[in-house]
Amino acid sequence: MANEPRNSQKTVTGSEADQPSSEPSATDEQGADKQAPTDANLQSFGPWLSLFGRDPLDESMSEALRRVGVDAESLRVGHSELSVMTDICKGITLTFKLLEENAYEPPPILCELSLFLISDAEDEDGNPSPSYERALPFELKRADSRDDLRKRFGIPLESEDDEYCVWDQWAVASYAVTVEYSDDKNSIKTITIEAP
Repeated sequence: MANEPRNSQKTVTGSEADQPSSEPSATDEQGADKQAPTDANLQSFGPWLSLFGRDPLDESMSEALRRVGVDAESLRVGHSELSVMTDICKGITLTFKLLEENAYEPPPILCELSLFLISDAEDEDGNPSPSYERALPFELKRADSRDDLRKRFGIPLESEDDEYCVWDQWAVASYAVTVEYSDDKNSIKTITIEAP
């Protein structure tokens, strides 16, 4: 029904990533790759940040998705959904969201990227999902503790510390950056970057 509230998301799975490249790449101050997307650097977060704000059918976005094995046409938002997610390669998930909840079926835009450094998820066969192994954004290090990042970025805009997860969020560059920590709070588990 067209008037049903949109409150869910669907997930689309892309191809598995190749092994990380040892090729160095030029980066900007966020650590994003400056060069044009190639099959090798699409396995990293940088090219995807440059595609924030675009819908799956945008020519550049569609080509990048095709190169990692995702059909752009599959990233349509259903009538009861606000967003659609897709795993594009080892440890990277993209989230496309609708900007206007009341619109019937506009294309969603890329506005969130998650890097899973330690994955709790499993595939359909019960195997652990692959973890992100490449360079991290904003000069973050896998071994950064909660204390380290609070010293570096200051008091978080938002945070959570309960039995289920521990995370902090800051405004970094022009993004909202959320870091979820390991259970002992001594390393990074997940980094989520959201468009402003």
